[in-house]
This record gives sequence, structure tokens and C-alpha cells, in this order.
Amino acid sequence: MGIVIRQSLKNTIVSYAGIFLGAVFNLLVFPKYLTPTQIGIYGFVINIGLMFASLGLMGASNCLDHFYSTFEKKKGEYQSLFSGLLAYGLLGFLAVGSVGLLARTEIINQYDLRSEDLLPYLYLLFPIGFISLFRLLFEAYARVNLRIVLPALLRDVAIRIALGLGIALFALKIISFEQLLWLYIGFMALNTLVLIAYCHTLRPLRISLNFLSFSKKETAEILRYSGYVVIGGLGGLLIVNIDRLMIPKYIDVAALGIYNIMLYMGNVIEVPRKGLSQISIPILSTALKNGDMKQVDLFYKKTSINQLLVGGWLFLGIWCNREFIFYLMPNGELFESGQWVILFIGLAKVCDMLFSLNGEILIYSKYYRQNNLITVIMALLMVGFNVIFIPLYGISGAAFATLLAVAGYNLIRFEFIRRKFRLHPFSWKTLQAVGLYGVLWWLTSLVQGLHPWTAFLLKGSLITAGTIAGCYFLNLSEDFLKLGKQLSNILPSRKQKRE
Repeated sequence: MGIVIRQSLKNTIVSYAGIFLGAVFNLLVFPKYLTPTQIGIYGFVINIGLMFASLGLMGASNCLDHFYSTFEKKKGEYQSLFSGLLAYGLLGFLAVGSVGLLARTEIINQYDLRSEDLLPYLYLLFPIGFISLFRLLFEAYARVNLRIVLPALLRDVAIRIALGLGIALFALKIISFEQLLWLYIGFMALNTLVLIAYCHTLRPLRISLNFLSFSKKETAEILRYSGYVVIGGLGGLLIVNIDRLMIPKYIDVAALGIYNIMLYMGNVIEVPRKGLSQISIPILSTALKNGDMKQVDLFYKKTSINQLLVGGWLFLGIWCNREFIFYLMPNGELFESGQWVILFIGLAKVCDMLFSLNGEILIYSKYYRQNNLITVIMALLMVGFNVIFIPLYGISGAAFATLLAVAGYNLIRFEFIRRKFRLHPFSWKTLQAVGLYGVLWWLTSLVQGLHPWTAFLLKGSLITAGTIAGCYFLNLSEDFLKLGKQLSNILPSRKQKRE
């Protein structure tokens, strides 16, 4: 258990370092040295290239997570499993790439009218997808060997530092924008080679054709699980990427550049959710296995209020200080048109956090298959809402479509859980927390006519102090109150030591 805790703590540090670097690049570096069109092209080829890799893998990385322990018990069979899944992923990528090539005329027609600047870079999707396929599979291999820190360091930190070097060369006019993208692809390849070498040190890997002799039962089980993952994964990929695919089609690639920067600010709100959920998952899955619904109900409600408090604080901190953020951003006036993206995406993230462990309860229960169906429904909602609202309201429409889809998605899961388990995540404290943040939102709107730095400090202090006071006087979260007491006990003890 010690290695799990150590790896988790180190991974948390790496994750927040990656978030910091992401903020620096998205809010300061990109707006200063790249045009919105260039930001849009960069975001499109990287994100859609990764989507191609995920499609091509056809669930291979998830299969490695699921079946590794079983095949590890058989001497040498883990290498056969890995080799088989690698071959499976490569065949899948070849199939996806072939479909892309056959449909290239139709794809070009979709973007030719409004985003012709994007067309010369579409071929980059293939090398990016190919490299990402290996990265995803070898990250899974490191993960099953309980090593997650170095892969995260390479993915979240090292590649961003390398990108900074590339942008410096671009800013000095030593390389062109296309050369910058190729340099980034080179960094991706180098990163992946380092990851492969690292995985080999964990447990030697060699290509084995023994997977060809797997029993029919083993092969069928892997393919059945892969099919299940592909169905859910396809829905998930559409949910994440459909707006990025449609904005260049209905508006232009410069609008996508603005959208990507605003999207990042909205996505920051969700970061604590991953940590809070991961803490709850082992207890939740055990409680579901044991049929301890009181424990499930307790964690369902606790996670909801804790996530609402953290998500609401971050949302207000970003939204109410958006003028300050645009003030800090180089060429901030070019991105102000995307401010409503922050609002709608931020509300979508808070909504997701409010509904707590909806997805986790379904995934770790006997109803895990139904979660796939609900995911597909959300993907269809995302497509439909984007088709309706992007032509009407531009990138704000894309963000509004996400909010509607996320709300609908969570309401469906909420109602399913309420009917099947007789559970819900809400309490009187939920209404109190929503009311508290509504009052704080109104109070910050009264702060006007001040210097941006003064307004930022005043609004930030008001939101933070109001949240802390609300948690204390309204007793909104037992966990946060315990954390506050622990911190208050630590501070006096340190003072006494100094004396």
C-alpha cells in the first residue's frame, strides 16, 4: 500500500505543476506569440490526433488494465497479452486511418468554406495519432505496474517545457509555425521513447506471438470487454471533442483558438473533482460490493457538498475576476468575446460536481452497462445541441450546448440511481451552499470602477472569506471543518516551537 500512497502523492504534485504550466501557456504565452488562428490549428491537430489514437486503440489500454493481473499469474503471459493488444491497437489505428483517407474529400469539404487555414495541417493528425497510440498503451503498462509519476511528468510537464522552447524559437522567427508543430511532434516522439525505455526497466518487455495461441474463451472475453469499452469510449470521445470539430465547420478556426483558451479556464474548475472522487472510489466500490447502502448514501452526499463548495469557490473566483484575467492576458481584448464560454463551461463543471458520484455509482454497480447507454445518449445530445446553438450563438452556443448536455446527462443518471438505489446526493446544505454563492456573486458585482488589481484582491478576498465563513457558521461540510481545525492546531504548535 505504501507504493500506492507515495505514487499518488507524487502524482498530485506533478498534476498541479502541469496545471500551473498549462495556465502560463494558455493565458500568457499563447495569446502573446500566437494568433487565435494558430492557437485554433494547434488545439485542433493535437486534440483530434489524440482522438484518432483513442479510437484506433479500440479499448486496448483499458483491456491491459483489466486483464493484466490475470495474465501476469501465467509465466510470461503478460508479455503475450501486451503484444496482442499492441497488434490489436495498430490494426485499429490502421483501420481508422484508412477510413480517414477514404473520407478525406468529404472531410476537406466540411472545413473548406470557413476554415481553409486548417486544411494544410490536417495531415499532421496521422503522426500525432500514431505517436499518441504508443503513449497511451505504454502509460497503461506503467499504470498496471503501479508507476504513474514519470508518465504524468512526461505528459504534463516535460512536453510543455519543450513546447516553451519551440515557441521561443518561433517568437525569434527561427522557425515557422508549421515547423513549430513538427518540432512539437518530435518532442512527443522523444517523450514516448523515454516512456517505452522506462517501462522496459519496470518489467522487461519483448514482443511475443504467443497471443495467437490464446484460447477461444480468452480471446472472446478480451474482445467482448473491448467492445464494451469502445461503445462507451466512442460516446466519451464525442462528448469531449464534438465542439472542437464543429466550431471550425460553422465559424472558423480563429474562433476555435479563442474557445480553447476559454475552455481551459472553465476546465480548471473540475480539477479538484478528480482528486475528491479518487479518494471516495475505493470506499464506494467496497460498499457497493457489500451492499452497504448507508455508506454509499453517506459518501454520495458528502462528495456532493464538498465538490460543490470547492467548485463554486473556483467558479466564482474565475468568473467574477474575468476582467482581471483579460487585463493580464497579452492581447486580451481579442479573447474577451469568449467570456460567455467561461460562464457556461464553468456552470457545466459545477453541475457535474454537484451531482457527485453519479457515474462512479453506476460503473461500480451491477448497472455498469447502463452507464454506457447513458453516455451514448449524452453524446447524441451534444451533437444535436451543437448543431442548433453554434450557428445561432457562435462559440458561446457551443459552451451553452455543453451546459445543456451535461445537465441532461446528470439528470438521467440521477433519476436512474434514485429509482434503482433510492439514493440522491442532495440535502438542506446543498440549498444553503447555492444560496451562499448566489449572495457572494451578487456582492462581487457591486465592486466596480476600481483598478484591476484592487478589484481582483477585493473580489478574491470576499469570495474566499465568504466561503470560509459560510462553511463555519452554516456547518456546510464536516470534512472542511475538520481540516480547518487540524490547520488551526498545527499553526499554534509551530509558533510555540519558535518561542
